[in-house]
Amino acid sequence: MIANIGDAKAIVEGAKLQVTIRPASAMHELETNSFPPYGDGPEILRGQEYEPAHREAQFLDLEGVKDPAAVLRGLLDGTAGLACFGFVRYKDALGRFQETRFFRKYSGDRFLTAKDDPDYEDN
Repeated sequence: MIANIGDAKAIVEGAKLQVTIRPASAMHELETNSFPPYGDGPEILRGQEYEPAHREAQFLDLEGVKDPAAVLRGLLDGTAGLACFGFVRYKDALGRFQETRFFRKYSGDRFLTAKDDPDYEDN
């Protein structure tokens, strides 16, 4: 979900979104990185404009997942972990460039709250 929670229009300059599925034992290493690897793919959403309170779902194709049922079982029984992380760079109504990073981990039935780190989600 991409959302503009500010009071003014935001114009996206670029964004990266990375989703990873790993054994639960490997999730801690990913979480302890200051900035996890965002991958080499192109930036997305460039030029998109978001009015205040606008929300928009983003859907991902988890390419490379050979056995989705096994992944789902692992997520539900806690043997696998899923994390979604990245950043959104945007220009605010005054023309100032801003960047917001995010990191959310899935836990069985929901995404957990934002990563407890001042570099994330409150920039």
